Amino acid sequence: MTEYCLFSTKRACALQEALDAAVHHAARSERRAKPGSPEPGLDSRRGWVRKRRQVDPGMVLVVGLGAGVISTAAQLALWVPAGMPVFETLFRDARLTAALILGTSVLPPPSTPRWDVLLVATVIHFVLSIAYALVPAALVGRLNAVTATLGGAAYGLAIYAINMYGFTLLFPWFAVARDWVTLVTHLVFGAALAWGCLLFARRFRKPPK
Repeated sequence: MTEYCLFSTKRACALQEALDAAVHHAARSERRAKPGSPEPGLDSRRGWVRKRRQVDPGMVLVVGLGAGVISTAAQLALWVPAGMPVFETLFRDARLTAALILGTSVLPPPSTPRWDVLLVATVIHFVLSIAYALVPAALVGRLNAVTATLGGAAYGLAIYAINMYGFTLLFPWFAVARDWVTLVTHLVFGAALAWGCLLFARRFRKPPK
């Protein structure tokens, strides 16, 4: 509002004040509409929140592959104290997995290992590992050392239930793999996914400006 009136009548002064208010409002609206000049502390924070909620494809790929390797190594190591023949069990699980694509004809044990079965099983294993990495990657902002360990193990337990009791409704041959080694392997897998996402975020993500 103006501090003094250029006109002598009250009506003229009221008109002048109304015009001044309209000018001030238009100027303020123009400043807000300019790109690159968000309202302090509002749009910038919202933009960062939206950015953090986006799933990082690089994280999903790297963590999924890494957790797949770690879980496989853990399973191979656990077969030894469990008294299970490592290579025979490895080829058995490969046939179970490859049968999803190649059909049940690959389920009977062959006289010699089939490398095409191992290749297909490996591809399926890592594709599923990458797919399972989507959930912890989306929740990485809520992860810390405790939630990555406990929440990751719980996530692995859920995956075990889905794989060993859900998938078997459609693919009953997976029931033979229900044992404590497979259970522990899934717990390791879930924890590896969560910890991998946490470490990836700490190492590669840039802090908000």
